[in-house]
Amino acid sequence: MEQSNAFVEWIHSLLVWMGLSSESADTADRWISALVILLIVAIVDLIIRWGVLRLVRNFVKRTKVTWDDLIFDRKVINKFCRIITPVLLLQLIPIAFPIAQHGDDFLFILISRLLRIYIVICCVRFINSVVTVAFELAEQRPALQGKPLKGLMQTVKVIVICIGVILIGSILIDE
Repeated sequence: MEQSNAFVEWIHSLLVWMGLSSESADTADRWISALVILLIVAIVDLIIRWGVLRLVRNFVKRTKVTWDDLIFDRKVINKFCRIITPVLLLQLIPIAFPIAQHGDDFLFILISRLLRIYIVICCVRFINSVVTVAFELAEQRPALQGKPLKGLMQTVKVIVICIGVILIGSILIDE
């Protein structure tokens, strides 16, 4: 927590140095910290989307196996990458909204809950896409052709969605 306070204090002292009153800087430093955090997260997201995903796409195109093409075509990797950004934001947001300094901060609690809900939704989407690919690969096996795999796949997906709804409910009820 000391590092996060040091960052906010540095922004506060910079604002005071630039001529802002200490009272005005108290409000502004928090929002500037939040904007810096959002900028960092946006840069990481761009690196993941434009760098990592392109590298993976090029690697997948060069391999001869088909299962990795199916994973990439069904955007399983994209859905996994969508989990990284909100997790990073959830870890960094206490820097701008430190609980120790502000007590039970409504804005921090709201942002934290919304991020956790979004993470759960992203995880459910990722797991369901993995299940879809796994069942598509299973259907390609001669021993499993003609078996009722679609019903089993739908059941697994419904179970994953139900677990997600339970997790979202526990986030909303969390005191």
